[in-house]
Amino acid sequence: LNGRSLTFMAKYSMDDVGSSCHVHSSLWNAAGTESLTWNADAPDHMSDVYRHYVGGLIATGRELAWCYAPYVNS
Repeated sequence: LNGRSLTFMAKYSMDDVGSSCHVHSSLWNAAGTESLTWNADAPDHMSDVYRHYVGGLIATGRELAWCYAPYVNS
């Protein structure tokens, strides 16, 4: 009636801004005082913990998409 549509798609028109979904995460020790992602001596400064964490996200990305983007328009 008002020339508008309600949608929950990430971006329905290339002419308008979108509303993307992204997730922030970080890895810290139990005390929350030291990041577990940095290793000054490792390639690209990535710690083993961080490499395994990113590898797990990549390996399970398809399955995680069902949690974060469950609909065809997600």
